[in-house]
Amino acid sequence: MRRLLAAAALTASGLAAAAACSPSGNDSNSAIGNVGAVGDGATGGSAATGTGSGGTIPVGSGGTINPGSGGSIEVPDAGNGMCIRIGMLGRPPTYGAMPGSDNTDALQTWLDAHVKSGTTVSVVTTDTELTADFLSNYDVVVLQALEQQEGGPYWNLSPAELATFEAWVRAGGGVISMTGYGAQAQEVNPTNQLLAFTGMSYNMDDVFTTCPDNCCYCAGSSYAVHGWNPAHPIAANISAVGAFHGRTVAAADGTVVASEGAAVYGATKEIEAGRVFMYFDEWVAYSSQWSDSGTASVLAMHPECADPNNVCNGRSPGTAYQVPQFWYNALKWASGNAGCFDFTSDVPIVR
Repeated sequence: MRRLLAAAALTASGLAAAAACSPSGNDSNSAIGNVGAVGDGATGGSAATGTGSGGTIPVGSGGTINPGSGGSIEVPDAGNGMCIRIGMLGRPPTYGAMPGSDNTDALQTWLDAHVKSGTTVSVVTTDTELTADFLSNYDVVVLQALEQQEGGPYWNLSPAELATFEAWVRAGGGVISMTGYGAQAQEVNPTNQLLAFTGMSYNMDDVFTTCPDNCCYCAGSSYAVHGWNPAHPIAANISAVGAFHGRTVAAADGTVVASEGAAVYGATKEIEAGRVFMYFDEWVAYSSQWSDSGTASVLAMHPECADPNNVCNGRSPGTAYQVPQFWYNALKWASGNAGCFDFTSDVPIVR
C-alpha cells in the first residue's frame, strides 16, 4: 500500500500528549525545547505520531445519568448500536500554554464522561489513504495538522482521495477542521486541497499574535476570540474562547460563525447531506483552555490574575471561555444534530 495506517484508539487517559504555540515569546510560535524552555526564534519539533494497532473504543458504559433537578437521562447500554463515530485525522497540537504539561486530555475526558454510550473516537496520525472503506468508519472527522511533523512532509492527497472524501461529505459526512499548528503557513495546503470542493479555504496569514492587555497568561496563554454570530448554532451561548497564532478563513459563500471586521474565524457550509465547519485555530483542543484547573501552575505565577484591582482579574479560562460549549455545538452541528450529547449538571453546557 502507498500509505500505512496508524490509528491510535483513545483511552480514558486521553489523547497523546500534545500542545501548540505559547505567547511567552514575541516570535510567531516560540521555540519549545525538551526541557520546556520557551523563547524567541525557531519553532519546536512535533510530537511523535501514534503507532497503535488501530480501531475504535466505546465511550461510556451505559446506565442512568442523574443531572440534578432536571431528572435522569437514560443512556443506552454499551454495544446497543452506534451513536456517533468520530475520527481525528492528522498530527495533534504540539505546543500549549504550559510547555511540557499541556495536552488534549480534557477533550477525551469530556467525551468519556458525558457523551452517550455507543459513541467512538479514534485518532489517525499518519498519512493514510482516504478510501470509501476507511471513511465509512466515521460520521464526523476532525481535521488536525495534515503533516508528518511541523513543516512537513504534508499529507499527499491523490485526485481519487479528494473525490472520495467529497463524496463521503455529500452523502452525509461531517467535518470540523482546525489550523494554526505551527509557524509554517504551508500547513494549510493539504486541508485546503481536501476541502476545495466547499469553496472555502484557509488564508496563509497569522492572527492573534500580540496580547492586547498583558492578561493572556491568566487565560491559559491565549487571546479571547469574540465576534460570534448569534444566529449560528455553533455560536450559541458562546461569548469567547481562546486562540493563539491562527489562520483566518476565506468563507466565500459559506455562513460565518465568528468574525471581527474582515477577519473570519469560523465558517460553515452545508453541501447536500454533509456539513463542513472550518475553524481558524487549534487552541480549543488544549486542556489549558477548558477550566481554571488546567492552568493552575500558570495562575500561581501570576497573582494579578486574581487581583480584583487588576484589569486581568476574571480572565481565567473557566470564567472567560466556553470551550466545552464550543465542542458541544460543533460536534452536534457537524453530526446533523445527532442525539448523542447528554450531559450531567456538573458540565457548563447549555443544551
